[in-house]
Amino acid sequence: MSTIENTPGKTTSGSKAQRQVLRKITSFSEQLRDEVRQRLIDQDQLINAMQEEIQTMRAELNEFRNTQVNQNNKVVEKIPNELSSKVHDIYKTFEGDNLWTFVNNIRFDNQVNTPVTLKIISTVLDSTDEYNAKIIKAACGRYFSHLKRTVMDITTMSPTKYSEREKSRRQSSRRSRLFMRRKKKVVNAGLSDIEKSIWNLSTLECMTDEETDDDDPNAFVIHKLPWRSDTLDNIIIKIDQVQTNNGGNAHKVRKIGDFSSRNPSSSIAKELVI
Repeated sequence: MSTIENTPGKTTSGSKAQRQVLRKITSFSEQLRDEVRQRLIDQDQLINAMQEEIQTMRAELNEFRNTQVNQNNKVVEKIPNELSSKVHDIYKTFEGDNLWTFVNNIRFDNQVNTPVTLKIISTVLDSTDEYNAKIIKAACGRYFSHLKRTVMDITTMSPTKYSEREKSRRQSSRRSRLFMRRKKKVVNAGLSDIEKSIWNLSTLECMTDEETDDDDPNAFVIHKLPWRSDTLDNIIIKIDQVQTNNGGNAHKVRKIGDFSSRNPSSSIAKELVI
């Protein structure tokens, strides 16, 4: 009789133990899920930061290439923005057989594409004596590379994804150019030693997001970073007060838009973040 009475008790005790184990397993699973989710977020932020750093290094590499010295110790001309625009405009008037071919690894100076390249060079030379054939050819090569990347992306990405990627790329490029301009002006900004040390911690990720105004192509909309420290803000104000011969996009109207939704990555120094 006692055995019969003890059986339900054992069953109840076993069920209670099972529930406790299940709660522990559930709690552990939730903690593990949260940790995995946070690590994925950190990885995404790290990837974004690495992409920003790669963009900076590319900009610095381009700057070096534009001022490199050839075998005759002569400085190679930097490709002027005006020449780049002229090459773009000329090529856009071409049609049919007068277009570059981008298949495989064909270059702009390959025998297939050479006639188009020579036609651009000839057209520029006929319109102005400001540039020589060598620098015009370099401008053609740069534009060809840009078009080839664009063609490859369009054929492999959906229209929506491509549009979003291009918007992100333009913003990243603008941050890169803005950061490089400010780096050049730091020496004349009158910063204190402490301010210089703080600025040296910054990266192009700390630059504001800018995009062309949909209603006014001659204006930029500025999206400030809500997480950027007041100290860095004040340092940047001092740097921007330095006048340079190259005004960049200084002629464009700048409008203040909403705050940027871009979050700081874990690689940004804590001195730069609120």
